[in-house]
Amino acid sequence: MKRTYTHFQTLQRLLGFIGPLKGVMAISVIMRIARQLAATILIALAASGVAWYVAEPGSAVIWSVTGWLVLTAAVLGTVHYIEQFTGHYVAFRLLAMLRNQFYDGIEPQAPAGTVDLRTGDAISRVINDCERIEPFYAHTIAPAISAIVVPAILLTWLWNIDPLLTWTLLPFLACMALVLPAIIVWLGKRGSEETRVIQGEVNAFLTDSFQGIRDTVTFNYGERRRQQVWDMGERLQHAQDQLTGADSVQRGLTELLIASAALTMAWVSITLIEQGTISALGDLPAILAVTISSFAAVVGLTNVINDYRTSLICANRLFELTDQPPVVDDLADHSPSEVSPAVQFDQVCFSYDKTPVLDQLSFAVDAGEKIALVGASGAGKSTVLNLLLRFWDTGSGAVRIGGHDVKDFTLHDLRDLVAVVSQRNFIFNTTIGENIRIGKPDASQAEVEEAARRANLEQWIDSLPDGLDTQVGEMGSMISGGQQQRLGIARALIKDAPILVLDEATSSLDVETEKEVNAAIREASRGRTVIIIAHRLSTVVEADEILVLDKGSIVERGTHEELLGADGVYARLFELQQDEVDGLTDS
Repeated sequence: MKRTYTHFQTLQRLLGFIGPLKGVMAISVIMRIARQLAATILIALAASGVAWYVAEPGSAVIWSVTGWLVLTAAVLGTVHYIEQFTGHYVAFRLLAMLRNQFYDGIEPQAPAGTVDLRTGDAISRVINDCERIEPFYAHTIAPAISAIVVPAILLTWLWNIDPLLTWTLLPFLACMALVLPAIIVWLGKRGSEETRVIQGEVNAFLTDSFQGIRDTVTFNYGERRRQQVWDMGERLQHAQDQLTGADSVQRGLTELLIASAALTMAWVSITLIEQGTISALGDLPAILAVTISSFAAVVGLTNVINDYRTSLICANRLFELTDQPPVVDDLADHSPSEVSPAVQFDQVCFSYDKTPVLDQLSFAVDAGEKIALVGASGAGKSTVLNLLLRFWDTGSGAVRIGGHDVKDFTLHDLRDLVAVVSQRNFIFNTTIGENIRIGKPDASQAEVEEAARRANLEQWIDSLPDGLDTQVGEMGSMISGGQQQRLGIARALIKDAPILVLDEATSSLDVETEKEVNAAIREASRGRTVIIIAHRLSTVVEADEILVLDKGSIVERGTHEELLGADGVYARLFELQQDEVDGLTDS
């Protein structure tokens, strides 16, 4: 179940990330306050300078005012640069921390906890949603503080001239700082939430569309996909229209408040001039300049209110994923040493979402032995691999390696003991060499070349202009299925784990390619404990023992010859597959 967070919880959590960078953030806040005060002084000097020149025409006044303006402008430019640099330095460092935390939170959940996670939506969260948190650090914290400090300083200055000026301006500033943001939040709340959710759906949909473009074109499904993305676009536009409407209302009301405040302050100032409290040339220009400038800090806050709301929504979307507890906990502090690569399943029961998969499954594989698990789809074969690697934990019973429960190993050490060649080895969009090196990231070039040779890849790689540096394309699109399988075998070889699991490693290959891959598999199997999970029975005839699974239980076991002689489930499956091969040959 996804957790929900209050506004305050999310805000508190985001602020908590600032800890290591609080000094830099403090500099950014101070520089923003200094910048806004310098901007106010610049405007007040310019307005007052005109009045001074009218009162005392002459070059001395011009040079004096110009000098002060240049000095103030230089200070303004310097503090503005420091504010922008420090603010964005903090923001981008914290975004990197958030992305790292996102991955660190997701990785322990895989694969059990990410079954229902759509790739496009996850990418949207870690990239787009993270980017939308940036304004919180770069454009929200400093404006929020300066929106209080700067008006307070300017109101104090007005109080020293005449308290009536402060009391006149204060209601306008309070309305700008408190009432207007509340209105904008109310108008844009639904649009902000819907925009982020729909954006994630669009990204997930487009990811599916790009990955399935061949089938879309083949089956003339393009028009349907276009209509679906159009409908999503309409929903996204409707949500964004709400945000745009809220932003338009905010900007219109802001201009109205500033103009009203300026006119009111001018009227009050004229009254004070008539009373002799202030002077028309000495005070009035500066008062009006400060009045208008005092809104700059508050406007800076109200202008980012929608960004602030979006930042919190995006943070919630990240925390929803990263805060999910892992399905499997790393329970051990250290692993047993010098472990024999013998595997044992002892009375193992397991269910996926209350659907029984394994029922009292028991078998043992001695070190260096090769066994095979066969059976119809859904019999529970691949679940054996998932439990061996602790992708899931058993419902009851135990899985052991070398006599030790797999829970006694750290997850890292446990998975170092097992190499896997699956039906679909994921091929990363990088070079052949880097795809092999996934099995051992610190492998030398010589080790990569040796693994490629043992996996029967050497001749093919030598025929390529770039050799091991050849790019394989997204999801291995530039190489064949057989080459992808041999890359998976090369990974297993270079990993050099004592236990090898072959999970339907040749089921999607043609007969000729299967022979080539099987030769590489025999090389990879040498000297290892091997578990073969197969639907195609021709791949298991050389196993020391074959276990036939049905509904999560072993219904037959023995060698290939023994099971054929028993004329049971295995014999019928083998005969059926032979008939299929003969039928294909005859046709």
